[in-house]
Amino acid sequence: MKRKIAGPLLLVAVASACEGAGPGATAAGMQATDSAGVRVVDLGRELERLADPGSDATPAFRVGVEGSGVELFRVSAAGFLPDGRLVIGNSGVPEVLVVGPEGALVDRLGDRGEGPGQFGEITSVHPQPDGSIVVYDDRQGRLTAFSGAAAPETRRMADPSSISDVRPITASQQGPVLAVFGDNRMFMRSGVRHDSTPLMRFHPESTLPDTIGRWASSAWSFESVGDGITRSLLPFGPALHTSGSASAAVLAESHRSRVTVLRPDGEVAMLLRWTEEPRTVSDADVRAWYAERERELPAGSSTPAHEAHHPVIDGVLAGRDGSVWVAPTRLATDSVQIWLRFDDRGEPLPAVRLDREVRLLDAAGDRLAVLARDELRVETVVVMEIRPR
Repeated sequence: MKRKIAGPLLLVAVASACEGAGPGATAAGMQATDSAGVRVVDLGRELERLADPGSDATPAFRVGVEGSGVELFRVSAAGFLPDGRLVIGNSGVPEVLVVGPEGALVDRLGDRGEGPGQFGEITSVHPQPDGSIVVYDDRQGRLTAFSGAAAPETRRMADPSSISDVRPITASQQGPVLAVFGDNRMFMRSGVRHDSTPLMRFHPESTLPDTIGRWASSAWSFESVGDGITRSLLPFGPALHTSGSASAAVLAESHRSRVTVLRPDGEVAMLLRWTEEPRTVSDADVRAWYAERERELPAGSSTPAHEAHHPVIDGVLAGRDGSVWVAPTRLATDSVQIWLRFDDRGEPLPAVRLDREVRLLDAAGDRLAVLARDELRVETVVVMEIRPR
């Protein structure tokens, strides 16, 4: 059966904000200051200027296409190794796939179980600068490190919980791990609950983390339906966007026009911020939201409560090359999401346009990995290359 990707896989790199300037030039209106080791970059109202078209990109290869011998099932994460290989967390199996720079499958790591090198689920994957691969399994609360032909090494990181998931942002086998909580499975009969998560730092010698901050994470709407209780994410509600590499963790609350870059030890390295007036959620917005999801909502459920304002950030990414990627909501359309890029000093790099339906997994230099799903929800990981026009 021929598969069709949901929506065109559009990827267009876009030029630096200053007319006639190359990558790394600071846009007019941007200001950057350093204070106590923290780089503060104020973009003002320059987002649109940073997103002018400039370059194109094309698919290099796809993983999971029919006839390839690789079937993807619930991809949880992916990341590039320093030599260009791509590591994919194929969590539904569970296994770690290692794909060569040209798209050929070169290794499969792990299977289901509780022994060394086995998983209950693959929560996240963390390629290391030395070419090893660290994988976190939240069901077992442990990290597993794969390094060449050596036997897998495991490290107990957190005590598994039936209520909250631990989601690492940065991880290494021997160093500290920065993590947040994912889903918080607590219920109430009706109403709305706003959740937050601590930013945690796990040390190798303990499963009890330090708390180094607190972030808004999600909001849930609860309703009694028949003899049961349903919950759904609050329409237009908050989300916590996180991403990590070996050198940095990037976090952003969806309703704040600010992105925080942390060092692996949890100290703040850089803040990116801009000026934006929050856009009010209208009655028409709520009706459109409900119409799109009416079939997914339980029979008899009412139009849910909703957040008062739209999000301002749709996602963040920590690139393997030290770049920081940000997807402002106001630059998105129904079909396209624009990702702004900055180097580790906050200087603008060529931005990237992605199809709105794909999920950006990782970036390294001129290569991106995205997760796409067709109309049957069949998954494909697409590696794409950015090239100047």
